[in-house]
Amino acid sequence: MSYTITIIYNAPAISQTQQLTLHAILGCAIGAGMSGGGSGCASGAVAGVVGELTGEFASNTGLKNNQVVMV
Repeated sequence: MSYTITIIYNAPAISQTQQLTLHAILGCAIGAGMSGGGSGCASGAVAGVVGELTGEFASNTGLKNNQVVMV
C-alpha cells in the first residue's frame, strides 16, 4: 500500500502534503492494529512519515535500493 501511495505521488496526482498524510494514516492504522488498539496510532503515523521522508532523501541523493545508510 505504501508503494501505491508513492506511485500516485510520482504520477503526480497528489501533492507531497497529501502523500505524507496518506503515509501517516496508513502508519496509524498499522500501528493501532499491531498494538491491539489506538495506542500504536501515533508512533505508526510518525514512522510512516519519517520513513517516507528518509526514503525520498536517500533516493534524491543517489542511493540505490541495495545500499544501506547507517545513522
